[in-house]
Amino acid sequence: MFEFIKKQSPVRVIALGFALVILLGSVLLIMPFSVQEGVDVAYIDTLYTSTSAVCVTGLIATDAGDTFTFVGQLILAALIQVGGLGVTSVGAGIILAMGRKINLKERSVLQEALNLDSAQGILRFLKSIFLMTLCFEGAGAALSFLVFVQDYPPLRALWISIFHSVAAFNNSGFDILGNYQNLIPYRDNVPLNLITCGLIIFGGSALLWRYMMKKMGGNMPGMPSMSFGKSGAKLYAETETGVTFADVAGEDEAKEALKEIVDFLHDPGKYADIGARLPKGALLVGPPG
Repeated sequence: MFEFIKKQSPVRVIALGFALVILLGSVLLIMPFSVQEGVDVAYIDTLYTSTSAVCVTGLIATDAGDTFTFVGQLILAALIQVGGLGVTSVGAGIILAMGRKINLKERSVLQEALNLDSAQGILRFLKSIFLMTLCFEGAGAALSFLVFVQDYPPLRALWISIFHSVAAFNNSGFDILGNYQNLIPYRDNVPLNLITCGLIIFGGSALLWRYMMKKMGGNMPGMPSMSFGKSGAKLYAETETGVTFADVAGEDEAKEALKEIVDFLHDPGKYADIGARLPKGALLVGPPG
């Protein structure tokens, strides 16, 4: 299975990733631990719900609040989050959290998924996305809790607030209030409406990306530079000789990139199959070793 995936182009890997997440979500949502007691739900409904959540369309075949248990709603929130951030982005985040390296194939898939022209700085960019998402969704949940706690027990209000914040930030349109009512009971609640609108706007706003570009030094990876006269080149120098890659501490990204360039020169066909191209040049500074 893994060998099959490795041979596929980045576009096919992304499409396959979305399909697998949707199918996995549909199976989990129909399990007994996901469906409330006494509720009958067909697989086609959970498949539709999973597809809608991952694709963040907001269309429903059954009410999430009346159909799914806490576990089912948790799975639904996870599907929404994966759909909003992107399957490949979440997958890369899990790989980084496990302490693994992102290889050239995975960087190529990420570059395609994020629609970037270059993979330079892509990991830093990805970490900024995760951090910004966590901050906004956390703030949205905290503010929403102040509203929902007036009508629900504290724990129930907390979970509704978290789900609502995730759903709004990813613009998915789902709710767990039940009875197909959505936010109609809160249509006159100005604070909640402002919180919801803010989450939706910032979740898809260019302001968010501009802030991340600024934190990264003014440029989004793959985008034209807006800092004229400012070089984005990095200098990697070693002052000791007679050492190997394993002996050098730090500069992991530089070492990994150099290894891939050398591997590319030895076996270019392996990389050509996944759409990779040899960089225009590599500047190596320092004594040999």
